[in-house]
Amino acid sequence: MTTAPLESAGELRVGQLSGPYVAADVLARFLRADGRHVLFTGATADHATAVEARALRRGRSAAEVAAGFRAAIDADWQRAGITFDRIVRARRDRGYGRWLGTLVARLHADGMLATREGPLPYCAPCVRWLHGAHVTGGCPHCGAATDGTGCHACALPYDAAELTRPVCVLCSTPAEPLPCRRLFLPLERFREPLAAYWAALGTPERLTGLFAALLADRLPELPVGQPGEWGVPVPVAGHEGQRVDGRFEAAALELYGRGPDIGRPAPGETLHFGGLRDAVDHTVVLPALLLACRVPPEVRPRPRIRLSAAHGPGADRTWALDALNEFGSDAVRRHAVHGEGAARARAVLDGTWNHWLGQLFASVEELSAGRVPWEAPGGPGWPEHRRRLAHTVRLLRAAYGDGGADTFDPHRAVRLLDATVRMTQALPRAVELPQLAGQLSVAAALTAWAHPVMPEGARRLAGALGVPAGGPVTLDALTAPRPGTLVRPPSAPVFGF
Repeated sequence: MTTAPLESAGELRVGQLSGPYVAADVLARFLRADGRHVLFTGATADHATAVEARALRRGRSAAEVAAGFRAAIDADWQRAGITFDRIVRARRDRGYGRWLGTLVARLHADGMLATREGPLPYCAPCVRWLHGAHVTGGCPHCGAATDGTGCHACALPYDAAELTRPVCVLCSTPAEPLPCRRLFLPLERFREPLAAYWAALGTPERLTGLFAALLADRLPELPVGQPGEWGVPVPVAGHEGQRVDGRFEAAALELYGRGPDIGRPAPGETLHFGGLRDAVDHTVVLPALLLACRVPPEVRPRPRIRLSAAHGPGADRTWALDALNEFGSDAVRRHAVHGEGAARARAVLDGTWNHWLGQLFASVEELSAGRVPWEAPGGPGWPEHRRRLAHTVRLLRAAYGDGGADTFDPHRAVRLLDATVRMTQALPRAVELPQLAGQLSVAAALTAWAHPVMPEGARRLAGALGVPAGGPVTLDALTAPRPGTLVRPPSAPVFGF
């Protein structure tokens, strides 16, 4: 499972957190609990031109900006409960820069890269070549306002030299085109294998249309090097003073996340989480890079793409850390996959989940001296309730991705979890010990069933019941804690704190 590399040029917003990271973490947690091997990778794009552009605006070094925001991003991921198996930090990881430089040198030596001299936007007042985040203009394909990194509207790849009406981001001066020699990776030589790869992908309709648009014309040439001072140097004679292009490096970061051995196949089924433009890096730049290394991209098992709208018009622009501190990780994660808003998510958790658990803890104290009763679950309506829960957990497993990427629907998983709590609330209030044991078994089940979406609350509930959190999402989890166990209700709300 891969996620789009995140530029260390700013703190996370809720929309960015929601798109790839929370959804991917929900799936990873479910699969791990099920005993399946998962490799969940992420990366920080520390060499992105957005880092340098922000440093120039702030009067700081790019290295300071990258280090500061990388630490902030790490803290946001940790506070949100994102559990990567591997994170590539481009600026910090030893060996990465050398690996990337060696990769570029190898591709050049193998004749896979072409040197082209052509116009590139230049800002005379700033004495700076304009590419990536240093330049804005019109997309050469759809006309939308964009920058040199890529268009969020149509996502079709282009070079900064193709922007219409290019303007310097730093001083707003219209750019002038000056000749510049750079390295490019021509995609046309890989037309047939790329077309076969795209046809085999399990991709959303928007990507399918994008592939068709690419194949309708000569495939583009992707820049590999750009003039500048920030990033990994291009180790090719005649290109001194140039750095590896950010979009090319984004694909390399994902490849490095699997392990530095390029020839090693991906470990089983692959699923990528990211926005449309990031998905183009994953489905166009990455397979082209593999083909240039004479490694055919895998099509069995069928790779999958899950698109998010982290930068779209409906994306939540709230700072992630602010939302996490105000509403807690359970509410923010729930909002991330359900889209109800963090405040509404916490209101539902307080009014439904925590209200029911508070009543349950009070009943345990009143009827059983604060301990799990020895009686088996039972009472009026319990057999039918258990049958309904058995059906619910089958649906929940499918929503969590038990049937593969095609069934993964965390939005539906939240609805099923809410239904579980509401159904249990609707049972007659526990006045006998078998009824109490039944409701305690539902609470114990939620320490497993809710854990992929709301791990913090699930762990807090597990601590109160004296059971382990994060077990498999199965009907077996519907088991009351060990009889005689002292129930220790937390002083704070269980979910959404």
